[in-house]
Amino acid sequence: MTTSPHHMRTSSQSHDLTTSHNDLTTSHDDLTTSHDNLTTSHDNLTTSHDNLTTSHNDLTTSHDDLITIT
Repeated sequence: MTTSPHHMRTSSQSHDLTTSHNDLTTSHDDLTTSHDNLTTSHDNLTTSHDNLTTSHNDLTTSHDDLITIT
């Protein structure tokens, strides 16, 4: 059985492919971590925004109560 030369890989080529694959896997993992961190940051910002909205509403209610009293 004959294999055409372009289907044969040298040990060096196989090593290079393995290294490239490992680098891509590492990059993918880094991107996944970055995405998770961004999602966490977004969630924290949303929570902070909700807390500020609640505080603002509480202040508005207090202000309205003061106006009613005076």
